[in-house]
Amino acid sequence: MPNGAGEAFQTEMQRAATYLVPKRGTYDLGDLVDRANETFSPEVRGVIGAVANEEYVNAGRCFAFGLFTASGYHCCRAVEAVLREYFRLFTGKAIKGTEQWGEMIGGLEKCSGSLIPEPKTLGHIRHVKDFDRNPLSHVRAVLDETDADILLAASKVAITAMAAEIHKKHLTGAPVLELVKADGSA
Repeated sequence: MPNGAGEAFQTEMQRAATYLVPKRGTYDLGDLVDRANETFSPEVRGVIGAVANEEYVNAGRCFAFGLFTASGYHCCRAVEAVLREYFRLFTGKAIKGTEQWGEMIGGLEKCSGSLIPEPKTLGHIRHVKDFDRNPLSHVRAVLDETDADILLAASKVAITAMAAEIHKKHLTGAPVLELVKADGSA
C-alpha cells in the first residue's frame, strides 16, 4: 500500500461495523444474511411476491445474527403474506388486512366447487399457526436456535405448498393474484 494508505485503512477498520457470525447448521452465511429467499425456487419467489420474499430474507438475517425470536416473527409474516393471497384466490373474498389466520383457514376449509385447497397444504398452514405462530404471539415466548431453524423450515414448506397451488390455479385459468401487502395496499 502507498504511504498513508495503510494508516487510513487501519483507521477506517477501527470505525467499521464488523461482525463475527457463527455458522448456523449447514446454511451458507452469505445466503442467510442477504438471500434467504433464494432457498425458494425462482418460480416460487415469483409467485409469493415482494412482501413474503422480503420477510423471509429478514427471517434468515435474524437467524444468522442469533435473533431467533425475531426470525420466527419474520417467518410467520412471510407465511401470512402468502396466506392472504391464497385465501383470496380460493374464497374470492377481498383482503381487508385484518383477517386472522384461524378465520382464513376456516374459510379455506369451507371451500367447495372447482377451487378447493389441498388438505395437505392446509395442514402445513395449520401446523405453523398452531405450533409456531400462536405460541410465538405470547409476550414471553422466546425461540432458541433449534426452534427458529424448525420454523424456517416449516414456513418454507407452507409457503412452497401454497405457491405451488397458486401457480397451478393460474395455469388452469383461475384468477391471477394481485399480490398486495397485509394492509391492502399494492
